[in-house]
Amino acid sequence: MIQYWRSSEELISYAKGTLHLKAWKKFNQVTRNNSAVGIYHETYIVAKEKYENVYVNMPLFGLSKVKPPVEINSTTTTSKKRLKQV
Repeated sequence: MIQYWRSSEELISYAKGTLHLKAWKKFNQVTRNNSAVGIYHETYIVAKEKYENVYVNMPLFGLSKVKPPVEINSTTTTSKKRLKQV
């Protein structure tokens, strides 16, 4: 599963919230003695407006729902050029 958050503050707030803590406690109780079950998470904080996503023959999803795509044309032919436009 992949999740996108508007800010690290919102992610931390959710992680410390009642809903998450209740689910986390239940997960640990159920899986405590089962070495076949594992979990991990990774958190990446991306600088605002410093990302890119490319869609070819695909419906828009993920980051494209946060910011509309940039059309590729003579001024946006490379990633470097596209990222400078943000």
